[in-house]
Amino acid sequence: MEDNQLELFELEGERALLEKQRSRCLSANRSPNTIKAYGHSWKRFSTWCVRFGFRNLPASSQTAELWLLQMLHDGLNVHTAE
Repeated sequence: MEDNQLELFELEGERALLEKQRSRCLSANRSPNTIKAYGHSWKRFSTWCVRFGFRNLPASSQTAELWLLQMLHDGLNVHTAE
């Protein structure tokens, strides 16, 4: 195997390991409903960003502030927002 192919193979293995660790971290100490809610919230935020022409990643502080204001406008409890 050439050096480039070997390096690529090693990187793919490292990435797969990182993905497994990420998955474990995301699910640790979180109920399935919490994980589902995170996914729903992310989808809402991403859709909102597209609608208003903002980048979701990396989101600027202005984007986060405007999203929070939108959520408050839509009826999100202030204590939940904190």
